[in-house]
Amino acid sequence: MQISQRPTVGILSLGCPRNLVDSEVILGRLRRKGYCLVDITKADVAIVNTCGFIKDAVQESIDAILELIELKKKRSLKKIIVCGCLVQRYRYDLVKELPEVDAFSGRIALVGQAERFSLTPRYYAYLKICEGCVHTCSFCIIPKIKGRFCSLSEQEIISTVRGFNNNGLSELNIVGQDTSGWGLDYYEKRRLPQLLKMILTEAPDIHWIRLLYLYPHPVVKQIAKMMRQERRLCRYIDLPIQHINDRLLKLMCRQTSKKDIKNLIDAIRRIIPDSALRTSLIVGFPSETDEEFEELLDFVREVRFERLGVFMYSQEEGTR
Repeated sequence: MQISQRPTVGILSLGCPRNLVDSEVILGRLRRKGYCLVDITKADVAIVNTCGFIKDAVQESIDAILELIELKKKRSLKKIIVCGCLVQRYRYDLVKELPEVDAFSGRIALVGQAERFSLTPRYYAYLKICEGCVHTCSFCIIPKIKGRFCSLSEQEIISTVRGFNNNGLSELNIVGQDTSGWGLDYYEKRRLPQLLKMILTEAPDIHWIRLLYLYPHPVVKQIAKMMRQERRLCRYIDLPIQHINDRLLKLMCRQTSKKDIKNLIDAIRRIIPDSALRTSLIVGFPSETDEEFEELLDFVREVRFERLGVFMYSQEEGTR
């Protein structure tokens, strides 16, 4: 009797580290079901976990899908599955325009991190602690793609952290759309400091814990104080401010102001003088004047961020 073999599966993960975590969760589930995981160029079934945040990311995802469709036409690939943010945003258009794709799937359930298949070197990993966003910034499509803010449970997070610690992980990178908001949906207040204490306790052998994607909220001061006391917390603060002009911050629907941002950064520098600050900025926002752009430049010169990402404004369908 001939025993049928499961097809081999490969994945292409596009976009941010949060997407990478989703891809690892998908592969972990497939491996538990007995699928053989291989390089996507050698797979029977190709999975593309897409990004659909801005136009450039959309185009990158479309190009990747089209390349796989060409492989399928040459019969070196049997099936194509497309998932992630692009599908969540444009599912009906994709189904209509790409009949060669065998299946589409949107958001990935925020569970199962403890048994995922790692796509990073064994010494570091990403831990996603939340999904969605509590904010409604006018330029951002993420809330419509990812949905309402949802914190991963303490139990799920700690289970994953224990696994990382037992496997000899050296560096843990904590991610989410807004990591500083963890706990809002469970406790109606931000409880990231309390979560960090639990992670530190349950991961005594992880040498370096790094926080990414912190919204400029007063809770970040508490995080800075913890970094001063606990050397395993990397003194690196990723604080996307987007702009510094009050008029533009209001148009962006950012729940902060120039004064609040400046006070927060001053407090961080005072608490941990050797900290490394990273931020993200948007230039070319509609109606931004030369004077407002110069105000932003002056602020950047004054603060002297250690790392800086600058993005041209991208008008996205579905944003205000």
